[in-house]
Amino acid sequence: MAMDQVNALCEQLVKAVTVMMDPSSTQRYRLEALKFCEEFKEKCPICVPCGLRLAEKTQMAIVRHFGLQILEHVVKFRWNSMSRLEKVYLKNSVMELIENGTLNILEEENHIKDVLSRIVVEMIKREWPQHWPDMLIELDTLSKQGETQTELVMFILLRLAEDVVTFHTLPFQRRRDIQQTLTQNMERIFSFLLNTLQENVNKYRQVPRFSSLHLVNQATTCAQGQSTATAIP
Repeated sequence: MAMDQVNALCEQLVKAVTVMMDPSSTQRYRLEALKFCEEFKEKCPICVPCGLRLAEKTQMAIVRHFGLQILEHVVKFRWNSMSRLEKVYLKNSVMELIENGTLNILEEENHIKDVLSRIVVEMIKREWPQHWPDMLIELDTLSKQGETQTELVMFILLRLAEDVVTFHTLPFQRRRDIQQTLTQNMERIFSFLLNTLQENVNKYRQVPRFSSLHLVNQATTCAQGQSTATAIP
């Protein structure tokens, strides 16, 4: 795969996304840009490297979001046709994005956090536990990298619980496999949630009253932890 091809396609995609989001663009140009982007997602064989490039935190938020949407589309509609090496590469790349490709918890856009968590959950629904036995260990390690990572891990657990337990969005056998594994690991999951809540409550109590930014950080993490704990049966 030539990096020149990735660079050229990414440049075209950035222009197309910018046209779609520019209120001064004509309807014709918007529709042409939308068609180009949709055809790229459906047909391009190098969606993963392009999606990863566009999702880098140095890009504009709208471009990052589109890059992540490309990766989500790959997981949802191309996963079964991918080789094991391609799946592992994509999984590791997304986890790396969460670890090093995100902004501060209050700076990162909510729609970026949302689509990142969706991608991971879609991979979990296809891989865990059979092909991703260490998923919970990886999430636990990831949560220790920073506040944004902790919040994203809780988003992932919350969405997984909702998809599997509440909304029943999976085929019966996959839902049963994941639900059984969730039940087997319930002690570990709740221990993680309780430890996270306690840690952030302690930080909240130690922060000086004038440091409002830190207070909001801890309150945000605590709120997400409470939501996740409530969703998991």
